[in-house]
Amino acid sequence: MPSRGTIIGWLAILLAVLTTVAGARWNTNAASGSDSYGYVSQADLWLAGHLRIEQPWALDFAWQDVDWTVAPIGYHPVPGRPRAVVPIYSPGLPLLMALGKLLAGPTGLFMVVPLLGGLAVWLTYRFGAHLVDHEVALAAAALLATSPAFLNQLMWPMSDVPVTAWWMLVLLLVLGGARRRFLYAGLAASVALLIRPNLVPIAAVVALAAACSTHAAVPATLSSSSRAPVRDRVVSIALFVLGTLPGVLMIAALDWYWHGGPLQSGYAPFDQLYKLRFGPENLVHYAGWLWDTQTPLVLLAPIAFFLPGVLPVWDRHPSAAVSPRVLLAGVMVAVAACYVFYVPFGHWSFVRFLLPAYPAMLIASVATLAWVLRPLPARSRSLVIVLVTLAVMGFQVKVAADRFVFLIGAEEQRAVLAAHRVAVSTPPNAMILSMQHSGSLRYYSGRKTIRWDFLMARDLDAAVAAIRARGYRPYIALDAWERPRFEERFAGWSALGNLDNVPRTELVRNFWLFQP
Repeated sequence: MPSRGTIIGWLAILLAVLTTVAGARWNTNAASGSDSYGYVSQADLWLAGHLRIEQPWALDFAWQDVDWTVAPIGYHPVPGRPRAVVPIYSPGLPLLMALGKLLAGPTGLFMVVPLLGGLAVWLTYRFGAHLVDHEVALAAAALLATSPAFLNQLMWPMSDVPVTAWWMLVLLLVLGGARRRFLYAGLAASVALLIRPNLVPIAAVVALAAACSTHAAVPATLSSSSRAPVRDRVVSIALFVLGTLPGVLMIAALDWYWHGGPLQSGYAPFDQLYKLRFGPENLVHYAGWLWDTQTPLVLLAPIAFFLPGVLPVWDRHPSAAVSPRVLLAGVMVAVAACYVFYVPFGHWSFVRFLLPAYPAMLIASVATLAWVLRPLPARSRSLVIVLVTLAVMGFQVKVAADRFVFLIGAEEQRAVLAAHRVAVSTPPNAMILSMQHSGSLRYYSGRKTIRWDFLMARDLDAAVAAIRARGYRPYIALDAWERPRFEERFAGWSALGNLDNVPRTELVRNFWLFQP
């Protein structure tokens, strides 16, 4: 008869598999918007062996900000190299996607996020089992798997779910007692930093947790009562830092190659992205989104760090090489600190930025619930935890459904279908003014694109004339929501600003192709 822990472990594996299946079933499978096209197309660049896109066909264009207008969504110009463009996004996820495509073709590219989603759920269970017990761990993993923010990102070729999985692997590795695990954890942190470099404070938390440990990173066969020598802590931290160096050096080199300096990035400058005045607005946003999507259960998480006995690992694992208290609380604080002063966004889905803290938050929440229920008999306590978990899971799935998470894949296929129909409806020498579809049209139709949203209003007619003069056929491609913005931008400067007078075809629902 298998033990209770074994049964729960198999349930966790099943949950992880179902998570991957859900991610594959409702995946966008599309290089559609800025993030999706940016990551997917960069994966192809890695496979092709070149990391810049040179565009000699645009060298004769000379309108204002021309370098920005020939950069598709998800890319930006290369300083000092006319018309060349490079990816905005970090290389970690595209490298994993390139590996997936190399092993399994285009399907493998889009399976990376679902697979890492399943891994994130499994690692959450393993981490929780180390910190508390199997029951709490399974509940936390189930709440992660059904979280609206997690499900939303599970369907996209984006970095939030992958970076969560890799940081969970780091945290699980450093919970072990052997020194070499710190080197492995550092190598995993290298991958995590390649995926999302701004989360480097989590690496600092790991080092701090090792420094605060009262036990040596040595095999458990040694005396567990001996205090950890300073030397052992220093060696553990040094091994971890050594493991992170490949990722740090690669990011610095690519930033230099792509953006002109080792501390530059594809995003806006640091002082534009981070401001103290963003804090109050972000605090309101994130608190409200967590309350709306995760239920008030998450409010129990901070309590875990102030009540004795909530996280019994501190008493049960005397050979821990890191301070579990610092590790668990530090991850939540570090992730919050990375985004509380970050430029605000107004949509609930941007709670995705906090996903790397979700496993720690959910483990702490369920552990606190179990502690509150401790006066109950063991079976009654387990039943209540199961019922609460199922209720919250049901609520979360309903929230995800109400917010159209399970329709994302079908909706994003519009971009693929639109591009295929553009390929059929336009000649090979078509050049298309677009914004939202500027990447997907390049990827799926092979047509060249110009960003109209970077085109100065007074330059529209000149740009269309220049496109014709160089042997291209100009078109304008717009989603329905883009049309008012296009007309508002250009109406006072060009007859094309009034698109009612321009021949047009609706190739896909709410996607129009205009021929000036």
